[in-house]
Amino acid sequence: MTGPLVQLTGGPERRQVPTSAEARPRVADAAPAVVLLRRARLADVPVMHELLDSYARQGLLLPRTPEQVARRIGEFTVAVDAHGVAGCGALRLYTPELGEVVALAVAERLQGQGIGRSIVESIVDEAQERGVRRLFALTLRERFFNQLGFVTRPMAEMPEKLAADCASCPRRQACNEILVLRELPLAHCN
Repeated sequence: MTGPLVQLTGGPERRQVPTSAEARPRVADAAPAVVLLRRARLADVPVMHELLDSYARQGLLLPRTPEQVARRIGEFTVAVDAHGVAGCGALRLYTPELGEVVALAVAERLQGQGIGRSIVESIVDEAQERGVRRLFALTLRERFFNQLGFVTRPMAEMPEKLAADCASCPRRQACNEILVLRELPLAHCN
């Protein structure tokens, strides 16, 4: 039996990608869950904020207000299932060739199902389409990103991030985040 299906949406085409269900036992008769990936909408902000806030309370993300999420809504991809928003992540651009995976969170009920992986892969695809050559993340989940082709690098290699965000970060003096970086090939035009 395969895991839940992730149905990616965003363009005219739709595709389904099986995800891992190893971590979650399932009833044999149950139909696989379907999770859609799509651009976030302003109506998603309350649930997205609640999800991001739960990660912030655990010290896994920096806190954001609903207004901050709303201001950057165009950067977000959300995973949606029959119960609503199940996960989110965003592509933040620093330069035309440099981007960051930010605000990656998956609802507890779907963790271990491959939803986070699907969101990151969608962000990688979006970054490539935009011509981004270097995509990074600051994370406490280094291994997760390493499995997706990101390589651990020294923080000093990202002066754009240090200048834009780290100087004013409340955790600046005790930051334990790890920089992971993925070099992206140029997207091919058909």
